[in-house]
Amino acid sequence: MEFNFLNASPVPMVLYKEKFIYANEAFFTMSGYNEEDLENKYVWDFFEEDAKEPFMTGIHNRLINKMPTKEYTYKFYTKSNEVRWLKVGTTTVNQNGEYIGFATLFDITSTKLFEEALLYKNDLWTDIFNSHSAIMLLIDPENDGRIIDANPAASKFYGYPIEILKEMKIKDINSLTNGELFKRMEQVQRGENKEFIFKHRLVDGTIRDVGVFSSVVTIRGRKLLFSIITDKTNEINFKDQLIKLNTELKESKLRYQSLFENNPEICFSLDLYGHFHKLNKVTETVSGYKVVDLIGKPIYSFIDKNQYPIINEQFSKVLQGNSVSFYTKIVHKDGHLLDMNVTAVPIIVDHVVVGIIGYAIDITKQKQVEMDLIESEKRYRFITENSTDIISRHNADGSIVYISPIVENILGYTPNELMESFFENPPKTRSIINLVDHRVLNLKKGEIYTFSYEMQTKNGNFIFLESTIKAFYDQEENKIAGFIAVSRDITERKLFEEKLQRTNEFLKQLSTMDGLTGIANRRRFDEFMEVECARSIDSGLPISLILFDIDFFKLYNDTYGHQAGDDCLKLIASTISPKINRSSDLFARYGGEEFAIVLPGTDLKGAAKVAEKVRKAVEDIKILHSQSKVSKYVTISVGVVSSETVNPEPKLMIVKADDALYCAKNLGRNRTVKVEKV
Repeated sequence: MEFNFLNASPVPMVLYKEKFIYANEAFFTMSGYNEEDLENKYVWDFFEEDAKEPFMTGIHNRLINKMPTKEYTYKFYTKSNEVRWLKVGTTTVNQNGEYIGFATLFDITSTKLFEEALLYKNDLWTDIFNSHSAIMLLIDPENDGRIIDANPAASKFYGYPIEILKEMKIKDINSLTNGELFKRMEQVQRGENKEFIFKHRLVDGTIRDVGVFSSVVTIRGRKLLFSIITDKTNEINFKDQLIKLNTELKESKLRYQSLFENNPEICFSLDLYGHFHKLNKVTETVSGYKVVDLIGKPIYSFIDKNQYPIINEQFSKVLQGNSVSFYTKIVHKDGHLLDMNVTAVPIIVDHVVVGIIGYAIDITKQKQVEMDLIESEKRYRFITENSTDIISRHNADGSIVYISPIVENILGYTPNELMESFFENPPKTRSIINLVDHRVLNLKKGEIYTFSYEMQTKNGNFIFLESTIKAFYDQEENKIAGFIAVSRDITERKLFEEKLQRTNEFLKQLSTMDGLTGIANRRRFDEFMEVECARSIDSGLPISLILFDIDFFKLYNDTYGHQAGDDCLKLIASTISPKINRSSDLFARYGGEEFAIVLPGTDLKGAAKVAEKVRKAVEDIKILHSQSKVSKYVTISVGVVSSETVNPEPKLMIVKADDALYCAKNLGRNRTVKVEKV
């Protein structure tokens, strides 16, 4: 067979049976392998483990020319062990009377990573919305201000269940008139205003002053208002009290006004919430901000974010009645940082702390002098000799010029041992990059490169290291003169990250479990159906779906109460679970009193037997149901569908199984109906 036309293709293509017969140049370029690497290798050796079974099934079908054209998406491992996501399109060709496989490989790694990132963001948004302690509402301004969604914090604050809140309109809790409310919503939509103070009504009639931050979000083409609500009742009451107190203290304020205003350093006062109450004019000269723009704003509005923990700690001490002095950084209006020494004391009235007053001295120039000293060789040596991190200096080729003594504590090698042998015979590493890799040796000016890897210690053990590299340049020749590297032992952190990953996997498993019955929930069911229907299409094996729900369950709840209803659901779930004993099957709560059973590899006849066994098992429990119209005990109606009669597409199978379920109800309930023809 001539393969010239395959070599001309820019798309990787291969011919194969169980092993490779031929691969074009585009395949070798993409994978990094050569022809010798493919000799006596099975096709699936280069893909993730899940690919083996579909490949073997396809090869078996291909031998009798029954393999249709198919597309798969699998992980592919290049020669450098890089993971690529490939969409694999397969078909059959005839070579000398024998049917072989012909596959076209499309690299969709970027698309796959984007999809995973998007899914992560969606899940992250859902988790934040549902678990955040802040009160959050989602409002449809085009639908009379209807509340589309509310988080648990909103339910707790307003006193309404979430489902009730989602049936309400914003006017039901806001004391403004309809017209005024719509004006505010229009302001948000036009971007004219995002922050408001409203009076909101709780379920018990209590009125609370709330601050609302609202912004426009687009969800599925609909422009909604996402609102974060803060209870400001106490804050507003406090401000009212503070205003009254300030009036009473007017005479006292006049006495220190001159000292405050004419002080050569920044003077400030804060309320209990850290908002500026007063600032002197020097603030404008030092920070670049107008005083009028800062009054009422939180102190964090011009503090460097990295300093937040220090501010929290120190101001907490002041609010407990202590005086403090500390160092921090503020952000000048033009963006550069200023070093400040801050002294703060509590404002105490009648033995109660009512605020904070203090002053801040600009020590930026002083700190700059200190930093210049740090850059000196003496300071550099002091840091390197006493640092718990390994600090090393390298020539342009990566060889070591200097390495700090701590290396012996971490790797077991003395500095001299490493400097003499590092370039020719470095310690073993488990990484595709190291300190003499071309990516390190070609760093751009000012670029900092950080990577982690495993390195073997002198005693033979491997530890995790993280190295941060920066190149320094020969200014005259404008080329790399060498490198500075800071490396630290991150073994404990890595072990913690692995433990955290295992914990996250466990939490993910919990997220697919129904909280009441302990079986799989609707989310797990939807994911399982997508995967198994696709697998059914690929393998040609049948898949069946059983849907059943409890007959006259509403009457049961009305008669015996919702707690008894929950107990009934749990008892039915615990009874059915042991009967669905194949590891490949799934038993899930579909919603309310409705359950689903997915049976991969099972035809309609087999599924009908399982369905009838389930129906009989529920009947045999003999849960008393005095209001049932078909039995004095709890019974179920069952619908069964199989890919033998319905195309294995999740939504279609669910619709047909649901139709069969309702057919069973219409025929008198407590029976099984299967879909035999469509």
